Amino acid sequence: MCQGAAQLVVIVGALAAWLSADLLQARVAQPALWGALDLVAHAAVAALCVAWLVPSWGWAPVVVAACAATALDVDHIATARFEGARITSLGTRSALHSLVGILVLTGLAGWLGNPRVALATGAGLLTHLCRDATQVPGIPLWVPFNAADDVMLPSWTLPALVTLLSAGALLVARGGLPARWGMRPRRHAPPAQ
Repeated sequence: MCQGAAQLVVIVGALAAWLSADLLQARVAQPALWGALDLVAHAAVAALCVAWLVPSWGWAPVVVAACAATALDVDHIATARFEGARITSLGTRSALHSLVGILVLTGLAGWLGNPRVALATGAGLLTHLCRDATQVPGIPLWVPFNAADDVMLPSWTLPALVTLLSAGALLVARGGLPARWGMRPRRHAPPAQ
């Protein structure tokens, strides 16, 4: 299978996985299955946003974005284990589910990796944040500035963000960003004679 066909399979598969996981989540009562579906949906949304980069950057951004989107929920598991509560009954989300948390984690990824890793990490974390913000109880978006209120976003916010991030990824993949940002597409060497 050529790379373009594989990319199309990932895009269509990620969209199908996201929508299916959301539909199933609404009908599932078992916390472990609900949590697994939540991780699938987070990974699928993130992969959908950065899959457009595959022709110019390879598959690494898809893996990084999906991992970042799912890793953000590690705090739920730790909190539930520490407090002895069910993951689905924890109420509010942790401070990592805030704009400051996303900026710190994305900056850390850029510092440890490179601008491409930061971009993929930021896309994964941002889609996670937005998806959680469209579900009850919302997210503590303004922590540490205002830890008292959780923010809920309208349901159209996530599809709008996916559209914007996908358009941005297409722009980057086609060389629409300055070279000094380190995000130019890979140039393929001409065939050897």
